Amino acid sequence: MLIIENNSVYEIDEECIRKKGAPKECHTAEKLQKRQRELREREAHTNMI
Repeated sequence: MLIIENNSVYEIDEECIRKKGAPKECHTAEKLQKRQRELREREAHTNMI
């Protein structure tokens, strides 16, 4: 997964994060949850059309 934040781009290995976790100060889990929520909302909106 790629996370774009302002002028920064982060590549996240989701499987690795699930298995090993990530330090809280990285906010990786929050970013993954936000991205998944955005994808679900976009999919729900598309299904409504």
